[in-house]
Amino acid sequence: MFETRAEAVAHDFASFPSFVEVANFSGTVDKGRIQYKPVGAPPSDPAHPAYLKLTSSALAATQWCVLHERAPTLDMFGAAGDDGDDTDAFLFAVDHLHESGLSHLQLGHGIFSTSQTIDLPSNFGIEGYGSRRQSGSELAPSHLRWRGGEAPMFTTSGSQLSFRGFGVDNYGSATNWLGLNSGAISNLYEDLYFFVPDGATKFSDAVIKSNGNRMGYSDFKRIRFNSAASFFVYVDGQGTSNSITSLDFDNCLFYAGPGGVANVLYTYGEKIEVVTFRNTTVIAQGAYCRLVDTTGNPLPVAIDTLLIETCEFDCTGSFSGWRYGRLQNVKNAAFRSNKITGGGAMTAAFDLYGSNVTACDSNHYDSIQYMFAKDSGSTVSAGTNIRDTSNTNGLVA
Repeated sequence: MFETRAEAVAHDFASFPSFVEVANFSGTVDKGRIQYKPVGAPPSDPAHPAYLKLTSSALAATQWCVLHERAPTLDMFGAAGDDGDDTDAFLFAVDHLHESGLSHLQLGHGIFSTSQTIDLPSNFGIEGYGSRRQSGSELAPSHLRWRGGEAPMFTTSGSQLSFRGFGVDNYGSATNWLGLNSGAISNLYEDLYFFVPDGATKFSDAVIKSNGNRMGYSDFKRIRFNSAASFFVYVDGQGTSNSITSLDFDNCLFYAGPGGVANVLYTYGEKIEVVTFRNTTVIAQGAYCRLVDTTGNPLPVAIDTLLIETCEFDCTGSFSGWRYGRLQNVKNAAFRSNKITGGGAMTAAFDLYGSNVTACDSNHYDSIQYMFAKDSGSTVSAGTNIRDTSNTNGLVA
């Protein structure tokens, strides 16, 4: 085994081995054993850190080797994880994994900063060691940080992507964390934390921006969002006739505080077949936080089926004119077993415009005048719900 890549390159081999192991990628920090295996043809990019060039004066020959790891980590490609610029390491890693038929990149511990947009291929995953804050720190063990200009941190025209177990913040002027540019997008987002620490700023557009996509099935699990953008998911149909099959949110927390207003899901000009929110908490403290907004969507049906179930809504500010949701052209909406608190100043929790609530059962609402405010083109079919004893108004305004 060689201590560093440089030692392996400088070594004069009597004969070429079947593999080469390197203990330290950079020579300063132990990264674990990294294995390289011989490859037939010279690489198109000899400077790529995924490759090693071995030399044998006895054989008067050279031998190229390629990184051979089934679960490569970002530090294997040169990332330090110390909040320095790891853009090159990201680019190298994504390129090599895609060319090698691998689909999973482990972040490791640290702050991994980028200043250039990384375009991700289909069937690709990025995974960290969890988004829960470390003791004595507001950062996750694995943390992604943007330090570039007005551009997304990631873009993709592919599908079947997964993002798990890391935190995200913006110390540059990023528009989005992820820009979905085309295709039938079906992605998994799990155990992620988006927030604005001291010195950082919000994403200027949305955390996730869908631009005219035919999105398939996307799942959002254990997402924590703390005023990191004005929108968490912004769906822009851009005049296409595309539609989205399903967006499923489960066990998420969305918070709007002094950092500014937040909309969890906003859709314009594109139909979504099914949207589901389960076991999700919405907190408005110092600024409003809206779960779903389809107002302004010109389509006859903005969402075909909307289910909001076992969710909790809490308001600690005085926002009399805002709502937890504004539903326009929602064909079938169901509300079941939710706890809704209005903070005393809210007149209604949800506005309905040309929308139909086909089920409303076992919801508990208090400190709010009405659960729904509807226009003449909307209908509400309700079962048994519980309201605060001080609330003498009905379910619908």
